[in-house]
Parts: sequence; C-alpha cells; structure tokens
Amino acid sequence: MRRIIFLDIDGVLATGKVVRDGMWGLEEDKMRMLDDLVRELDCEIVISSSWRKDTIEATKEFMLQEGMLESLASRISGVTIRAYHYLVKGAAISIPRGVEIKQWLDHNVHSGGNGLYVLGNNGTYVRSSIGIDYQYVILDDDSDMLLEQFGHFVRCDTSIGLTTDGIHRASQILK
Repeated sequence: MRRIIFLDIDGVLATGKVVRDGMWGLEEDKMRMLDDLVRELDCEIVISSSWRKDTIEATKEFMLQEGMLESLASRISGVTIRAYHYLVKGAAISIPRGVEIKQWLDHNVHSGGNGLYVLGNNGTYVRSSIGIDYQYVILDDDSDMLLEQFGHFVRCDTSIGLTTDGIHRASQILK
C-alpha cells in the first residue's frame, strides 16, 4: 500500500521554539517522531507547506539546508501546487490548502481524478484508483481542508506542533 503524508512545516515541525535567521526552525524532537512513523509505515512525504519550492529536488535541498533529517528529506516524493499562482493578477481569493492537496492526488494517484471510494480495513472509506491501493494523512496547523479530507486530517496546535497523540492518530489513518 502506498502511504502518503501531506506535510505542513510551520506549526507542525516548527513552532517558534527554534528560531533560525529570524524564522521558525525545524525542531529535532518533532522530526524524530515523524521519522519513526515514516520508517514504521514506509511512507512518502509530499510537502504542502509554504516552505515548498517549485521542484522536488529544490525542496529537498532547501529542507536539508534548514536542518531536516536526511532520512525525512529522502522520503519527499512531491510538492503541491501553489494554487494562487493560477489566479488572475490582482485577484484576492483565498484558495484552501485542501484544493492543492486534491489536485496533487488527482494528478499523481487518481490518474485524472477517476478515484473510487472503497471500504477500508478499519471500516472507513478509502479513496482508491483502480490498481492503486493508497492511504494519506494531512499534518497541518490550519484547517482549510476540503470536507472529504477531514477523515485524513490531523490538526496540530500551532504553538505545540506535532505530538505523540498526533503521530498516533496519523498512524491509525495510514493503517
């Protein structure tokens, strides 16, 4: 099974306890918790954070420069689009992060959005495409997700970040 973690950084792995060049920095304990989950369940990471760059390679390089564990950076398999780039210049429309995540899933897993919902082992419905068995979780401190994503969403407290409870909930979703 393909397991995907959509990862925000600020408010998840960075909470202001570590400041680097005037910006929130990555916290070692948060990264270690996430690394344990990623290794245990063999997950890939898609960066949905404003920390993402235009390419996977540039994102990995940037994350390593910022102090991300190499074992986590090596699991980065994608970055979501910046949907606001597609707006008319000067438009002031807020586009939920959930739309960016849906676009990534539609183009990278669902083969154009033809995904189906099937009953998973834990009694919840899992979105799957023919021939592709997958599960995903969203780790974020904002709640601008789509309704269909709330069963896959672990909201972190901005000032606390990722916790053992959040890791446990993410693990349950991914299993």
